[in-house]
Amino acid sequence: MDQKHQKLDLEYEQINENFRFLADVRFKLLALVPTLGGAGVFVLARAGLQAGGGASSSTSELLTVVVVGLFGFLATLGVTLYDQRNSELYNALIHRAKHLEQEFEVPSTPGGLRKTHVGGQFRERPEKHRRLVFKAGHDLGLALIYGPLLGAWLFPLAYAASRMVATAHESALACAAALAALGAAVFTGWLVALDQHDRELYSAAAQRDKVAEKPAV
Repeated sequence: MDQKHQKLDLEYEQINENFRFLADVRFKLLALVPTLGGAGVFVLARAGLQAGGGASSSTSELLTVVVVGLFGFLATLGVTLYDQRNSELYNALIHRAKHLEQEFEVPSTPGGLRKTHVGGQFRERPEKHRRLVFKAGHDLGLALIYGPLLGAWLFPLAYAASRMVATAHESALACAAALAALGAAVFTGWLVALDQHDRELYSAAAQRDKVAEKPAV
């Protein structure tokens, strides 16, 4: 093996390690954030409803709900942004690995689902075929987890804030529920749009790579 291929082989191994590391971080976040976040929203919403559900509400308790809810929302937003950056690095590693597999000229797998002239674990990644209401995919799955969770934090926040300005319990409840539902839809749509934009960027990059790979006539 010449020196160039030795360097590429070393980089390919490093890409695989980084790929596994990012996937491991993501799974750990998914194990903790939705569970803790959901529990936090439930406890906070219950405390807010108890503080503001009666004829006379407790301003100090409602203020505590607002402050804690704001911190919970920002913490979840921070984790979501971190995961989005994780996705960018994840996609960049895949793109780079595909290029290295092209350099290695590994033969494609006979009978594989994806027909390519040059094979490899990244170049032969199958297209999304499975569907359960939506087409199965990592990015959409993450959007459906983090988007609604961000929206859920708005419920105790909005309810407690509404009750603090003397809004009636029923009106505050309806306003908080509507804001939470709207927030969940907006955040989910925002995450899906970011993922779509990233796919378009790498799809265009892949097309440029194909042009570059064609031998000059």
